[in-house]
Amino acid sequence: MVYPKSAKEKGIGGTCIISFIVNADGTKSEILIVKSIAACPECDIEALQAVKKMPNFKPGVKNGKPVRTRYNLPINFRIK
Repeated sequence: MVYPKSAKEKGIGGTCIISFIVNADGTKSEILIVKSIAACPECDIEALQAVKKMPNFKPGVKNGKPVRTRYNLPINFRIK
């Protein structure tokens, strides 16, 4: 993930929360932004792209069988 240049120059940071479903086969679907960084739409786009590029997940298990599971992933943008 690359920190957006415009946000870095302006000193903008924060937490973006991405929600998505891990299907029974481990693939991701229904990827969306639950909480955005209002001052930085570029950060939101970068967070979405990072989640889309992640490898497949291990699905949730219920009664020994894989099931669809919703995850909320916080992504922090901080300048040191």
